[in-house]
Amino acid sequence: MTNKEDRFNIQKHIELHAVTNGADQTGWIHTHGMHKLGCPDLEIRGVPLFLVSEAASLLNHVARYIVEQSRSGDHVVQLGHVMSASPSSIFRFVKLDPIQGDEEHFQHERWALSDEPMRNMCDDCVEAACSCGSDCDNCDGCDEPGCDEPDCGSELN
Repeated sequence: MTNKEDRFNIQKHIELHAVTNGADQTGWIHTHGMHKLGCPDLEIRGVPLFLVSEAASLLNHVARYIVEQSRSGDHVVQLGHVMSASPSSIFRFVKLDPIQGDEEHFQHERWALSDEPMRNMCDDCVEAACSCGSDCDNCDGCDEPGCDEPDCGSELN
């Protein structure tokens, strides 16, 4: 296990910005500077204002993980990959269109953390349901009693 002092301190290399939209009462949390480390900047859009701090913490965690994995060469995170920060926090890296009026934020590669994998959650558990159907050979099926939703948790890294 990695000693906490040995971990890469991402906050020394990137900035996190939170931009709020008063009309929608949501925030856009995003990084600046990941390109200097050879990685894409990250963002989460539509964050409820009361979750801005948690979203920023998640971005810090994910940014550090991506840089560490990129440097080690063990498992380079790619666009489209699904990642889990906890059993109930599953997301996919996607590329969204630039936000109108903020195009300068998109000069470098920028990936969004999308909750798309969580939209197919089994009602009785926190396992991701397979969007390809129950005949998928890559799915193990949900382990929750009474739940017949297939599970694609095996894709999570």
